[in-house]
Amino acid sequence: MGAGEAPPVKGEDVMILVGASIILITFIIQFWVSPVILDAGESFTVEQDLSEGAEISIEVKEGKVDVDLQTPSGNTIQHFDQSSDILLETTESGIHVMTITAVEDSSIFVEMGSDIIASLVLFIIGAGILGFGLWKRAAIDDDEPLEAILE
Repeated sequence: MGAGEAPPVKGEDVMILVGASIILITFIIQFWVSPVILDAGESFTVEQDLSEGAEISIEVKEGKVDVDLQTPSGNTIQHFDQSSDILLETTESGIHVMTITAVEDSSIFVEMGSDIIASLVLFIIGAGILGFGLWKRAAIDDDEPLEAILE
C-alpha cells in the first residue's frame, strides 16, 4: 500500500467550510419541524422557555387532541377536542409546559416560537467566519505573484 501526500489545507478554506456549515446547520435546526404521531389516549409534553409575545402553533393534520398549556405563573389554558389548527400567544416570559393528549389517533406539528435575537446569533457567527474566510482568500489571491513566460 502506497503512502500518498496531500497538499496542506489553507486556513481560509477551513474558515469558509466551517462558516458555511454553521449557517446550514443553524438553518436546519431552526426551521425543521417533524410531525408528532399520537395514538388515542397517548400524551406528548413540551417544556420550553419562551418570552412574552412568543407564538405557539399547533397544526392538527388528522385526529382530535386536547391541549393544556401551563404558564409560568401557574395558569392553565385548555383547548378540548381540537381538530383544527391552534395558535396561542404567550402573555408572560418563563418556562411554559404544554401537554397534548390525543382523543383519537392523531398527527400534529408543534412549533414554539423563540426569541429572534437568540435564533440569529449562530447565523451571525457563521456569516462572520464565512466572510472572514472569503476576505482572507481574496487578499491572498491578490498577493500571489503572476507567473508568465517572457519571450
